[in-house]
Amino acid sequence: MTSIPLFWLAAFALVAVTLAALLWPLVRGRADAQDEAPEELAAATTIYRDQKRQLDADRAAGAITALEHEAALDELASRLDAEISPRHPE
Repeated sequence: MTSIPLFWLAAFALVAVTLAALLWPLVRGRADAQDEAPEELAAATTIYRDQKRQLDADRAAGAITALEHEAALDELASRLDAEISPRHPE
């Protein structure tokens, strides 16, 4: 009769160790992704900021009209929002 509780204890220990081994990379992976997110966000922001400067320069040079400039800025803002939103759902 004492072997049955010992079996369940061993089975529980094996399940716990297996779950820990399977879940550890998932938990660690999320922490790593959160550490890299600010760098990726900064890079994306820099790219979009450069694109805005180029649009402003094109407008100042007369290469695009005010209406085209506004439409391009709206598109740029929506693309930046789409880039940032999945990473920071706040």
